[in-house]
Amino acid sequence: MLNLPILAFLVALGPLMGAQDAGSAVTEKELREAFRKEYASTDEAARSEAITALSDASRTLPDGGSSKMLARTFASAMKSDKSPAVQAAAVGALAWGRHVETSIDAMSDMLHELSKLSAKLSTRPDEASRTQRRQATQLYTQLCQALSRHPDDRSLKALEDELRKQRPRSGSGSASVEFVRPLSTALLQLGSQKAVECVVSTTAVFSGSALVNNGGTARGLHEVLAAYSEEVGYGAAAYSDRYDQFWRKWLKEHKSDLPPKLGKLKEPVEAPEYRPNNRSRDRKRPGERERP
Repeated sequence: MLNLPILAFLVALGPLMGAQDAGSAVTEKELREAFRKEYASTDEAARSEAITALSDASRTLPDGGSSKMLARTFASAMKSDKSPAVQAAAVGALAWGRHVETSIDAMSDMLHELSKLSAKLSTRPDEASRTQRRQATQLYTQLCQALSRHPDDRSLKALEDELRKQRPRSGSGSASVEFVRPLSTALLQLGSQKAVECVVSTTAVFSGSALVNNGGTARGLHEVLAAYSEEVGYGAAAYSDRYDQFWRKWLKEHKSDLPPKLGKLKEPVEAPEYRPNNRSRDRKRPGERERP
């Protein structure tokens, strides 16, 4: 059997081979069989490379790699493999172009599992647990980004459920707030009334007396909302200890301009567009100065 890199190379050449050699095109079944052999490695780098190679090669198949079986293959690796590198590769594979329901369900479940894992690790002071928690946070952020590329009410529900669970730190408490920013960013990317309303409602959670121990989270939340508001053309006020009141007023003024619902995707999402960062070095962060 051909090894996976060779198969990936042949698939990549497929469009150039044309009809003359159409009978020799590599099939999804052959790719998955080659993948299983490579993925059996005990080396996590090899398993991660196998995920990436299968992902890249499958996107050149006639259906673009959108079969339910392929999505299940990546979802299984994401859930069952304990290597952060392999999990990250699997999330990257699921992020676009895959079977919609399978991808959203798998990523939503993983988001919930990582939240529980982070809460458990937060009480452990050893270095190994801290490292594992950092890795879980990175993967969580990647999942938020992937779900935000799927404008679907199921993605919205998964992100909304997670954001509503975030609670402020109280004194030396270990409540997790590091997920507030990626969740809020993802919800604003979805951009429906319910998604934006959920983020604005969160400002009330991180306001008032909660600002004493959660000022950084509050400012980050304000900056995410300010960046979104600027992007859609509404502008934003400077951050203050009454930022939550500003955003509630802002929502009341602009809610009707937002799409009421997202609905359910029927087709796999396309590859994300490249969006250059056009901020100059000396440009202030969103919401740091008053807008007219």
